[in-house]
Amino acid sequence: MSKDRARLLDILDWARRAMLEAAGRTRADFDSDENFFLAQVKRVEVVGEAASRLTPNTRRLMPEVPWAAVSATRNRLVHAYHEMSRDIVWAAIEIEFPKLVESIECFLRGGRGQDLLDR
Repeated sequence: MSKDRARLLDILDWARRAMLEAAGRTRADFDSDENFFLAQVKRVEVVGEAASRLTPNTRRLMPEVPWAAVSATRNRLVHAYHEMSRDIVWAAIEIEFPKLVESIECFLRGGRGQDLLDR
């Protein structure tokens, strides 16, 4: 398995975990449950780290994904932890992750990702 394929599968796994954990939960839950919030922060961080390690070629094959923003979100959470925004984390999981998961699944199923599947 190629490193990029493994990273894409990691992104799918961690994004899906975040979405599954958020399913049926409200923003009020997110704001009031510190353990829920911190677990979600970790998931967003892992997605961003895996995205930052994708090769430029793989990122170019999925131009619809805002890779720089995915990585930047991770960097902000890790390096500017004192300015951590719950709004950013919530939006990443509720708005951006569903689109990210759909794009990667489509890429891996379709012809664009075939070279990654064959390695």
